[in-house]
Amino acid sequence: MNNQQSQSNNYTKNCKSTNKDFIFKIKSKSRKNVKEVVEKFYKKQTEHLNSLPIIYSKEEVSQILNDKKHNYIKYFGKAKNRTMLKQNPYLYKALLFHTDFYKNNCRNKNFYFTFRLLIAGKYNFNLTREQYCRCGKHIMFDPVLKEIRKKSYCKTPGCTLSANSQNHFKYLYGENWEKKYYEERILRNMDPERKKRRQLGGRIAYQKRMSRSDTKFHCIGKREKELLDKQEQIDNCVIDRFFTVIGYYPDGYCHKTNTIYEVYEKHHKRDSTKERDLIRQNQIQNHLKCDFKIIWDDEN
Repeated sequence: MNNQQSQSNNYTKNCKSTNKDFIFKIKSKSRKNVKEVVEKFYKKQTEHLNSLPIIYSKEEVSQILNDKKHNYIKYFGKAKNRTMLKQNPYLYKALLFHTDFYKNNCRNKNFYFTFRLLIAGKYNFNLTREQYCRCGKHIMFDPVLKEIRKKSYCKTPGCTLSANSQNHFKYLYGENWEKKYYEERILRNMDPERKKRRQLGGRIAYQKRMSRSDTKFHCIGKREKELLDKQEQIDNCVIDRFFTVIGYYPDGYCHKTNTIYEVYEKHHKRDSTKERDLIRQNQIQNHLKCDFKIIWDDEN
């Protein structure tokens, strides 16, 4: 009985394998047939288009594409070029022929069919200086919005400008560039809440860099370890050297006594650093409501 069962199982497995091989062969044959059919179809299409004469001029193409029946917006989308080819092959060929001139000026990798429709239908083959980039060599087409970007930049050297520069605002807004520059650049930076957010974001980013094992961003003084070790013996406490608070990285913190320890070198006596240190000290004390001890290192 066991031998019979094993033979039957082997038979069913062989049948399944043969069925799979047979299905795969059919699929491979069908794929080859599809490729051959598609290639033949495209050959016929190209031969048919090459045989057709160019009937419509530029003006006639733009007039037809602005009519209600053959409006250029109707041909936006996937495979809509095929619908035009079926409806009016003469219009299709004329559109391709008259818009090939702009292929060299297109900054995009693909010269989309919607781009051709916009040139002929919306702009009537009359593209102004605004449609070109800053250097005047290329046109930038946005396939998502299906529009030509006005006052764009290309990759040629000297064309691009930084987004925060005055020349960028002059190029975009013309005579009224000063108002826009003042609103977007100066007023935004004068906002105190925005300053706090930016400072905190910078501190947190700096703090994250400190915690990485493959980097050495945290600056430690020459005698910082010695002085903190002595202070531990004097105060009889344990100082945490890796404590962080609101984006700051103090030299040490005692959790039991709730005190921050900072080792200040000679450069902390400067007026510019004094103001910065006081702001930092007040922010930490307001947040933790702790004591703040400064240990001076006069040698360094």
